[in-house]
Amino acid sequence: MRKIKNDPPTAKAVMADRGFTLVELLVVFTILTVMAVVMAGILNPIALVNKAQDSRRKNDLKEIKIAFEKYYTDKGTYPSAIDVSTWNIADNCGKNVLAVQSYFKKWPCGPNNQLYEFSIIDRDTYKVVTKLDNRTDKHIPIKWYEADTYSAYAGRKEEVNYGVSSSNILWYENDIINPTCGGLDCIQTVDGINPHLIINGVCVTGGNIQCYRSDAQAGCEVAFCCNGSGCP
Repeated sequence: MRKIKNDPPTAKAVMADRGFTLVELLVVFTILTVMAVVMAGILNPIALVNKAQDSRRKNDLKEIKIAFEKYYTDKGTYPSAIDVSTWNIADNCGKNVLAVQSYFKKWPCGPNNQLYEFSIIDRDTYKVVTKLDNRTDKHIPIKWYEADTYSAYAGRKEEVNYGVSSSNILWYENDIINPTCGGLDCIQTVDGINPHLIINGVCVTGGNIQCYRSDAQAGCEVAFCCNGSGCP
C-alpha cells in the first residue's frame, strides 16, 4: 500500500489558522489612527489656517511687548496713546514706520490687516489684546468664557481672548494693584524658580516687584507678586 506524503503546512497557512496576534492588531490600529489624524487635517483646512493665524497673532504681540520694553528702557516711558493711534492704522500694516523703526522692522498687524487693540493706561502701563480663533488655545485664561470671570472684559469675551501687557498689570485684569490697598500686604518669597505670595505679610517694594489683583477674589485681595520685566 502506497503511503500518502503529507507536506508541512506553509507559514501562510499557519497564520491563517492562528489569526492575528495582539501585537499585530495594535500595529494595525496605530496605523489606522495615524491615517485618521492625517485625513482629518487634510479634510479640515480651516482648522489648519486658524492655527497658523493664531500663531502669527501670538508672535506679533510678543514682538510688540519686546519693542515696548526697549522703548521704555530708552525713553523712560511707554509710547503715548496719541503716538500709538498714529502708528496703528491699516495703511501702516507690514510697513516701516519711521518714528519707531528702531523698535519695529515693520508695523505688526494681524491677518487681513487686522489691527491689534492697544490700551495705553499711563506712561508706565499698557495692554495689547486680540482674539485667537481657537477657543481652546492653552494661552487663553482659564474659564475665560464664563460670564462671572474676568470682569475687565465682561461682554467682550467673544471679541478678545489673548493679550500682553506691561509687567505691572495682567492684560485680563482691571487695573494695577497697590500693595497697601485695603490694608492687605504681600511678601515675595522664592520657591525654587517661581516667586509666590504670602498674604498678610510685609510687601517687599524694592526693585521691580509688582503685586497683582485677582479678579476671582473680593476687594483688593492680592493674587501674586512678580519681580522683573519678565513677569506675565
